[in-house]
Amino acid sequence: MYKKSIYLLLVLFVAIISTKVYATDWYLGIEGCSTKEMSELNKVAGNIKINYEHITDQWFTVNIYNVDSRVFIVDQRTEYYPDSNGRINILYDVYKYRGGENYTLNVKVKPNINCGYLDVGSKYLSLPIYNKYYDSIYCKGIEELSYCHKWISKEYSEEVIKNKTNEYRDNLNKEPDKEDIEDEKTNMYGEVIQFIASYYLYIFPPILSLSILGIIIIKIRENKKSLVK
Repeated sequence: MYKKSIYLLLVLFVAIISTKVYATDWYLGIEGCSTKEMSELNKVAGNIKINYEHITDQWFTVNIYNVDSRVFIVDQRTEYYPDSNGRINILYDVYKYRGGENYTLNVKVKPNINCGYLDVGSKYLSLPIYNKYYDSIYCKGIEELSYCHKWISKEYSEEVIKNKTNEYRDNLNKEPDKEDIEDEKTNMYGEVIQFIASYYLYIFPPILSLSILGIIIIKIRENKKSLVK
């Protein structure tokens, strides 16, 4: 009975070790994964391209290209495998890819080859914020205002957009006050006088010298003309 128990324990031990090794090979892909293979798979991950398409409100579809048949993409919830053209299209989903958010897409090796399930790269995606009021009545004719751009750095409520566009229009239509105009003229004259007062030693001597020289030249010409007569 004792020998049978020992034998049974040995069988169980070997079975556990074998299962562990198999799991390591299958899920981690460490066995048989050479440095050369990893280097090549890293390049494969680096060649992957990502773009996005706005669908509605703050939601986007993500398109992934140049995905090698040996790898697949994992986001925060799902695994995605490429089609025969090396493309992955992550369609619009209210639980994924919202404007204003940053995402990390991990590139993993397929489990049925060497290096299976190992991470070989990551792709990063930053989505812009869509301004749903950019073509509304609030922004008509004032598209240059930052609050009226199609893509903005912050999401605003309708009330904020309304107030900011009204304020901008009021400033555009506002006529300058007469007092402000007079103040500008006064300031301009004051600046001119201040400039002259500060630099008159450098300004007036040359002007005076040129004036005297001009008078002398005119007198000489007049004297010559009188002599000729």
